[in-house]
Amino acid sequence: MVEAVEVKYIDSITGDEAEVWWKIYDDAFIEVNKKYPCRQSFHKDEFLSILENSLAKKLVVIVDGEFVSMGIWTADLALAPWISEEYFELNFPDEFERKAIFYFVALLTKPGLQGKDYMKELAEGMTSYIAEHRGFAALDVCEDNSWIPQACVDLGSPFAHIELRHLSTQSYWGFHATK
Repeated sequence: MVEAVEVKYIDSITGDEAEVWWKIYDDAFIEVNKKYPCRQSFHKDEFLSILENSLAKKLVVIVDGEFVSMGIWTADLALAPWISEEYFELNFPDEFERKAIFYFVALLTKPGLQGKDYMKELAEGMTSYIAEHRGFAALDVCEDNSWIPQACVDLGSPFAHIELRHLSTQSYWGFHATK
């Protein structure tokens, strides 16, 4: 059976659709959040706010009428408060001035469907959008998702010239103290 795949941009998602996306998002990150000292995902109110905000671009993949995958990115770096705007202004002044730094807020696929070709659909749309704006895309990933940056290059290269650049690494440390 051939799947009916629809890929579309959505400015704002609210109501029942937002709740469906929240469930997909939360399910996709529930196990990852248990593995790292800093949470890897938004709380529900944060996620619903991003979905509603038209400054956050949303590209969704719908298969046979069912939401399966989404990419969310923004040029409004204030929507990702953990991001240092000063870093991007200093290191990418042209793109910063043109508001062409695009931060990937979320890439998600419904659990059980990860590993299918839906990421290709997202990569084409997101890469094309960023290339049209001569932009710079930034994202952060945990160790479990360390394959994503290279996948963005591999999947997006047919649609734009891409040069992958590692920006930084953050480590988490801890120690016991006893008397």
